[in-house]
Amino acid sequence: MARELSGTVMEILGTCVSVGCKVDGKDPKDLQQEIADGYVEIPLLAMAVYLFW
Repeated sequence: MARELSGTVMEILGTCVSVGCKVDGKDPKDLQQEIADGYVEIPLLAMAVYLFW
């Protein structure tokens, strides 16, 4: 279990790699690299708003 939301997203993307699916038409490995490089930000606030709305 990841301590941060970005870690959870990375885990889900890893599952996508395992089953061979695409995410928004992109390879999940590419998205993982974009997150790791900081090109894609996973906002924690968005998750908090979703959970408590």
